[in-house]
Amino acid sequence: NVADHLDWVNKYSIQQALSMGEWDIITMQQASGVSGLYESYVPYLSQLISAVNTTQPQAEIVWHMTWAYSVESQHPEFPNYDRNQQKMLDAIHQCVRNLKKDYRIKRIIPSGTTIQSLRLSEVNNPPMEFTRDGFHLDYKMGRYAAACTWFQALVAPSLKTTLAGNPCRLADTKYPLTDEEALACQLAARRACA
Repeated sequence: NVADHLDWVNKYSIQQALSMGEWDIITMQQASGVSGLYESYVPYLSQLISAVNTTQPQAEIVWHMTWAYSVESQHPEFPNYDRNQQKMLDAIHQCVRNLKKDYRIKRIIPSGTTIQSLRLSEVNNPPMEFTRDGFHLDYKMGRYAAACTWFQALVAPSLKTTLAGNPCRLADTKYPLTDEEALACQLAARRACA
């Protein structure tokens, strides 16, 4: 429930949330509209990393890379990239490279790369391109592809497994996938994580 989530966000500071348990991994990401503008990360990311390192020194910080908007997105921050999907994606990739170097973040969840790979495949669904509004992932392939990416980046290495052959098709949900759709998402996620 979105209202419950917002209520939770309003009740706890980052410090309080970090102190609620011992975490192995803490993921971070930038707001999508400025995820390709490196100046938007400074000095805030240093402060967030410092808070994590102070409160949860054992935790690995992992970065979630967002995706570029669909080519017809009406998001108010798409003009930051001249309303050009490839320019936005290139800027996001550059920011991730800078983060790895400047903040020594070793592990990336490359959801943006996965989504772009699907956009270049036979299963692309223009003009929405795996979004429901030009920027939020759609409930079917977009979210499934992101989940595959999170699994491949975080779970698979720990369990020494892979998405290859995973039978999940969300069959008993409102958003079932065909074999072709699921396999395309899994392949895009595996390639992105490689």
